Amino acid sequence: APTVTALSATHGPAVGGSNLTISGTGFLAGATVRLGSATATGVTVVNSTTITATTAAHSASTVAVTVRNTDSQSATLLSAFTYRSAPTFTSVTPNAGALAGATAVTIKGTNFIVGEATGVSFGHASAVGVSIVDSTTITASTPANVAGATSVSIIDSDGQTVVTASAYTYQAAPSITVVSLNAGTSSQSVSVMGNSFLAGAGVTFGSASA
Repeated sequence: APTVTALSATHGPAVGGSNLTISGTGFLAGATVRLGSATATGVTVVNSTTITATTAAHSASTVAVTVRNTDSQSATLLSAFTYRSAPTFTSVTPNAGALAGATAVTIKGTNFIVGEATGVSFGHASAVGVSIVDSTTITASTPANVAGATSVSIIDSDGQTVVTASAYTYQAAPSITVVSLNAGTSSQSVSVMGNSFLAGAGVTFGSASA
């Protein structure tokens, strides 16, 4: 009878498509491979100790891997492969920051894997200091970028990616060009002209708030 001793990968996307090498003994030409309830595709019996195959789609779960020879003898390795759901994106806080980057952000979503490499990008630039806090929370610092709304992308260690358009906005620093009454008493009204002012901005004159 065959035996199954190891897989080249222990997890992959629930949509399938992971290339696996299965090690064991007693494999016969024409053997089939199942992962949970899904039959693998592209099965090649390289020799009596090695099979290559591609995972088919399956619900997210940890499953057994079974090799069945043409003589109906089979071997199963329990809890051998985990199908994972793709990450999702819910929000980024704050959702705007400086062109120079270095804004500390918290990203909320689902299916983040603690302890595994996860990439986060703002537009085409990679975030720095990415940390998976738990399955729903990532912290990172924004990279530098040009002004405007940009996408936020998350890619997990299985290569599964979620891209959310216009999720974060890079904002230029405000600048003042004209103060219409820059000398006067504290009771006078002034108009401040410039660029890149945002709703809720504050104005101070010296140490006094307007």
